[in-house]
Amino acid sequence: MKDSQNFKTLSLFTSVIAFVLIANVAAARNSIFPNVEVKTIGVSKKIKIAISELKQTAQISIKTQDGRQLLSETIKSPSFAKLYNLELLNVGEYLVQITSGQKELEQPFSVTEQKLLMDNRKRREFLIPTVRLAQKKVNVMMLNTRMTDVKIQIKNEYGDVLLNEELDSVVKVEKQYNIAALKRGRYQVVISTPEKTYYENFINK
Repeated sequence: MKDSQNFKTLSLFTSVIAFVLIANVAAARNSIFPNVEVKTIGVSKKIKIAISELKQTAQISIKTQDGRQLLSETIKSPSFAKLYNLELLNVGEYLVQITSGQKELEQPFSVTEQKLLMDNRKRREFLIPTVRLAQKKVNVMMLNTRMTDVKIQIKNEYGDVLLNEELDSVVKVEKQYNIAALKRGRYQVVISTPEKTYYENFINK
């Protein structure tokens, strides 16, 4: 494939930083949504979501476990509280997702015939990778909240994998790819960890 051959000739300016920055990672983790409350209300099928000291716009979503979005709301005020009536949801597994800036929180919950079930110990927090395109270079930056393997792929608009790179046990990733040899078109960066996969589209002009 022509794109694949071109990509092999690209000059990859790559630097992988895999330091065990325990203090920095702990600080970043603690900074994620310092005041967020997600809880069920008694035996009803309602969820309370409250956010305070919000410094950036936040996006609240309720999704199925396979990622299908059922509800979405944008929050701009520093403080927010609301009850969500989920009586119409079918029995199954769901997810509350709150995103603000490069930070993301996920709280799973279950819908039964009688009520909602939620275990706050299953709440997860993530730092979203940053992908930027500048001067024919794709810059990928990522800080993990824990040390994990990370896979980075670049695909063309047909889904063909042009770059596949697997990084073992990293906390921080800083990568730069020169895409000058690629033809014009639409591409996608895919960043995968054992827990999450992120997608970012870009156009090579």
